Amino acid sequence: MSNIKIILLLTGLIAVLAIPMAAIGRSENSQGQNSPKNSSSVAVTTSASASADNDLNHGAKNWKDKLAEFKAAKEAEKITRLKELGTMLIDNRISLLNKLKTRIQENEKISADVKTATIVDIDTNIADLNTLKAKIAADTDLTTLKADIKSIFEKFRIYMVTAPKGLGESLTSQGQYILGRLEAIQRQLQTMLEQNKNAGKDTAAIQALIDQVTAKLTDAKTQLAIAEEKFKAMTPVNTDAAKTAREEGKAAMKQAKQDLKDAHNLLKQISDALKTMSSASPASLPAALTSPTISPSVSPSIVPSPSAS
Repeated sequence: MSNIKIILLLTGLIAVLAIPMAAIGRSENSQGQNSPKNSSSVAVTTSASASADNDLNHGAKNWKDKLAEFKAAKEAEKITRLKELGTMLIDNRISLLNKLKTRIQENEKISADVKTATIVDIDTNIADLNTLKAKIAADTDLTTLKADIKSIFEKFRIYMVTAPKGLGESLTSQGQYILGRLEAIQRQLQTMLEQNKNAGKDTAAIQALIDQVTAKLTDAKTQLAIAEEKFKAMTPVNTDAAKTAREEGKAAMKQAKQDLKDAHNLLKQISDALKTMSSASPASLPAALTSPTISPSVSPSIVPSPSAS
């Protein structure tokens, strides 16, 4: 492989390294910013916990308007208004999950296993939400309807758990893809360095850079494994544990991202240095790598900010 091809590959990979860490659990980071002044008003409607109230805060467009309509409605109209609110909450969650599903399906840097598992989880949640939506539509008494709307938050936790988990697992898989590509480039450059060393060139300085790359990629692999474990551990059953796992996963992914960026920069330095060595013949290397077509990473917009609620 020529140095030009290696540089092109490295340039492409750095675009994929723009992993949006802020997207994982964005709703959690900004919880409460748009909470109603009288949070008990939500409790009256949904009997939801405080954390569910925060989940509601990020789950519906104009949900406060629907809530106000319910509170102002005459008794005979309250069921209709509350059904409208429930339908809105569910539709927004299904819309989010469909966006996440599409992004995952279209990202070629996510492994087939991760895609399958994540999409199965998304499809299951969508199916269950649709079942609940049908039940809400069929409810005839206010008490049952309130309980069903409460379950939107307490059972599913789409914004708090499901979406951040799916996004985190996908980004971890993408990071592992980048890791594999950088390792392959490192091996190619190591081969070129050995050729120069055998030709009597002084390669000590470049070898030191390659050793730094090894350390960075080793740590990236460790951090990605930690992130994968933490994101997989997230469940809606225990939201406190899920929140802790999510933050730990984000921290590990942040470190892995930095390691990969550092390794990328070091590999570019090595490639540039090898260019100056006349014995580094591009033809001596197998054309095992080609410059990939890099698709965009998963966009932060799939987990909406409060302003989009």
